[in-house]
Amino acid sequence: MQKRISYVQRIDILSLGPSCVAEIGDTEKLTPRSHVLALQREQPIFFDDELNFRDYSMFCEEIPQPIVNEQMEMMTVNQSPFIRVKDISINNVAASAIVHLGSTNLIRSEARAKNIRHLLRYKDESRLR
Repeated sequence: MQKRISYVQRIDILSLGPSCVAEIGDTEKLTPRSHVLALQREQPIFFDDELNFRDYSMFCEEIPQPIVNEQMEMMTVNQSPFIRVKDISINNVAASAIVHLGSTNLIRSEARAKNIRHLLRYKDESRLR
């Protein structure tokens, strides 16, 4: 990994969510993870401990990694050892996202979300119109 010096005059991030990374400078490895269970009910009645990550296989399954068989050669020439940024404005960073000014050797980000919606069923469908 090439080492570079980051100069940032101003960075404005309105919202940085859970498992998100805002990094200025070089980083060897970034591995943010976010697991979300979202339950929305038309009738807002909730019970303690009714949702568990272990009940949903999507949170336990291994994510297959790509197998790269090709040899790759890469040469990077930076005209300057500096990364200069005057002004960055970001509204929202969410779900294991990364805002990074610098060099990184490895990034492995993971975001898994299960959205569940419980809607009421009406016997008289005309009530829905």
